Amino acid sequence: MEAHATLDFTASTDKELSFKRGSVIKILNENHGNDWCTAEQEGREGLIPKNYIQIKPHSWFKVDMFQAKAEELLKKQRHDGAFFIYESSQTPGDFQLAVKSSKRCLTSSAETSSRSWISPVPAGGRERATDRPACSPTIT
Repeated sequence: MEAHATLDFTASTDKELSFKRGSVIKILNENHGNDWCTAEQEGREGLIPKNYIQIKPHSWFKVDMFQAKAEELLKKQRHDGAFFIYESSQTPGDFQLAVKSSKRCLTSSAETSSRSWISPVPAGGRERATDRPACSPTIT
């Protein structure tokens, strides 16, 4: 993940990374408490304060997204393999993956294994698919 420096920062220990305002910094790990993260810039690595940067989210990560909206956005994509990852609205802290595949939009969540997808289930083949999900094996 990338971040843009909003302020200059001068390292005070050899474990910290100095940078200038406007610099692009690669975030390596955010698991150093609420205030610090590990970052890399120009081959150098160290801790940086989170309040000196603005994190730039990946284009495939969507905030405040629901499954229906993810599927709607995927239908507009031209190629198979297009995807979005978004936080689960039903289980905060979990994430869902929506992928366009063969003109269908498939989603996977924490309730399914990494090798399965949730897709609508046809009601007997004559009616429209129900909202009830079913797991389908992935296509490899």
